[in-house]
Amino acid sequence: MSVFRQVLEDMEMLSAFTAILHVPNLSQPDHLMAVLEESDVFSKKDLSSMSHKVHGHRYVIMKTAQMQH
Repeated sequence: MSVFRQVLEDMEMLSAFTAILHVPNLSQPDHLMAVLEESDVFSKKDLSSMSHKVHGHRYVIMKTAQMQH
């Protein structure tokens, strides 16, 4: 179990999240696209557009948690 998940459980906040995605630090466009595809939030058309825009660039993306609304 991740430390983050344990903290959320200890604070009784885990149920506020819709999903738990285990994501390493992201630094390559392929890493970013893999996470976006796994999230099932974006359409194939959106993913294709984003893929063309991010390739050729280097990114450093930090992990965040998103609560459901």
